[in-house]
Amino acid sequence: MVDYLHPLNFGGKLICSTHAMSGRDPMYSRLATESNWEPFVEIKPPLADAVKVSEAQRRVYIYMNVFSLSGIDTVTQQFDCHFFIRAMWKAAEQSEWQPNIVFMNAASPVEFSEVEFGICPWRKGPAGETIMQWRADCRGSFREGFELEHFPFDVQPLTITVSCNRPSSEVELLEDCYTGTKSILRNQFTVMTDFDLSGPVMQSRTDEDLKKYPLLHVYFIGQRRAAYYMWNIALPNFLLSALVFTSFAIAPEDLADRLSVTLTLVLTSVAFKYMVAQELPRISYLTLLDKYILLSFAFLALVGGQNTLAAVIVEERIVDISRYVIEAIFVLIHVLLGALSLHYMCLETKKRDRLLAGQLMSG
Repeated sequence: MVDYLHPLNFGGKLICSTHAMSGRDPMYSRLATESNWEPFVEIKPPLADAVKVSEAQRRVYIYMNVFSLSGIDTVTQQFDCHFFIRAMWKAAEQSEWQPNIVFMNAASPVEFSEVEFGICPWRKGPAGETIMQWRADCRGSFREGFELEHFPFDVQPLTITVSCNRPSSEVELLEDCYTGTKSILRNQFTVMTDFDLSGPVMQSRTDEDLKKYPLLHVYFIGQRRAAYYMWNIALPNFLLSALVFTSFAIAPEDLADRLSVTLTLVLTSVAFKYMVAQELPRISYLTLLDKYILLSFAFLALVGGQNTLAAVIVEERIVDISRYVIEAIFVLIHVLLGALSLHYMCLETKKRDRLLAGQLMSG
């Protein structure tokens, strides 16, 4: 028999009554006001709620009100979060049973404050059962493995993995959408310079390693703002690569003067590579920005070879052809990188749409 944590349940149509809402706590009153809640509203539960579970399994409904999300550190792959969490479940009578909520990907112990546990005064089960609640204010740092191949156009799911120390045969964790009110992220209190944030989105799963404990992934979608990296790294690196053409104004026989210009620009590009390395963790693959800077290195080395060739070969026609080849390679590199950037941006946009649709990608 399928049941829901709603006051009334008639043939799959859920009716919220003013009687069931009497005595609700101030938190719910505020949320109801913000969500334009009305005393009588028909709520059709999502299909995911229609999954039948055994009588021994408790459905624990999780609600989160995220006050701030900050400190997204790409190097350490961590972020900080301050949120209110509430867990609710049906009980035949008042009991001391609790789901014992834990956070699986916490980088350090999560700080709990204003912890409350007891009977929910404003919510009843479909047959008038008692609804128990556990609620707390939480602050903590959480780990997230970033996918940086498309950096700086990447989209990152910032996940808080909620679980409990009870097996999935006993507990199922679900998102709480009571009266249509969903978990929220308060963007007005979140000041981010690197990311645009949206969410949260919740997804229930079972521990993939032990196949034993229930999981509820609460993730936010962070889309990196690439303008900083384009203006401060990519554009200066482009100008440095273009400046190497000034060496062609020096006579080919003055090899030392030509190479001094080229090598000076190589050393400057090394400084930009170091700047990019400071912004990223030690990863075993190249990001898009890495590829651009390394191609710039290769291009400058090619120009150095052309300078040497021009000093050795006397025939002016061959020297002119080598210069034209260098110029064509410069244009080709930037056209291909521009096309690759657009391709990566399209891929990340599709990834963001999938995440917003609730398709959290594992691994």
